[in-house]
Amino acid sequence: FLAYRPYYTELFKLDIYDYKAWARGLKKAGYATDPKYADKLISIIERYELYKLDKQALGEKYEPINYSSIVRLLRRAKRRYLICYFQKI
Repeated sequence: FLAYRPYYTELFKLDIYDYKAWARGLKKAGYATDPKYADKLISIIERYELYKLDKQALGEKYEPINYSSIVRLLRRAKRRYLICYFQKI
């Protein structure tokens, strides 16, 4: 989706592990209208250590994360800020 939209091309010049730059870049590109979108997204990523999933998704050595806390987050969420695919919960 993002790779094929011209207003998101700058994102793909960023380091794939730099979630803060990606969050700010998404906001700058117009992905979200909330002025605090990047800060909220970064806060969620850090609170639940979702950055650890980057290495897992790329097939690199990673530290396990607490999936139950993520499940609770997703159940409590009133809006869909993130879509996570889990192999096993």
